[in-house]
Amino acid sequence: MNLFCDNCNKAFIASEEQDRFILVSREKNMKFIMIQCPYCSMSYAFNPMQLTNLDNKKIPVVNGLRCPKEICTGIVSYIEDIPPFFGCGECGNVWLKKENLYDDIKNIISKYPYRKHAYNIINGEYLPVLDKEIPSCYDEQVSLEWNDQINQNDGCDDCRK
Repeated sequence: MNLFCDNCNKAFIASEEQDRFILVSREKNMKFIMIQCPYCSMSYAFNPMQLTNLDNKKIPVVNGLRCPKEICTGIVSYIEDIPPFFGCGECGNVWLKKENLYDDIKNIISKYPYRKHAYNIINGEYLPVLDKEIPSCYDEQVSLEWNDQINQNDGCDDCRK
């Protein structure tokens, strides 16, 4: 379920636990619950009865994840097709399951640790980092990955953290 934090003004996808809590609260006609934001860790008041579109809980991941394939600086999108899939428009890679996408993200971070700067990992879900929070040398570092040209000591200080 897509939610919006009143404290830090960031959108996020509710965890499975939060989804269940919201749905149970709706069934009980509750008009006030507290939801914790995964970004700022603050809780805010939420009225589950004001939800109008419960179909958005089916979206398995936020669009905007950086592509986890070597030398690709593209963005992964969720495509509601038959069957639905995750795809990168830049390199053409496709993932039929979220777990496969997440495995590739884990692998690329393991191989190139600076890649962790492109992802927020919250409750086992990978969420995109805002572009302004990604180190300025990130795309250049990614472009050097081909044939292992990259040296982990290259790039800006932010990439080496």
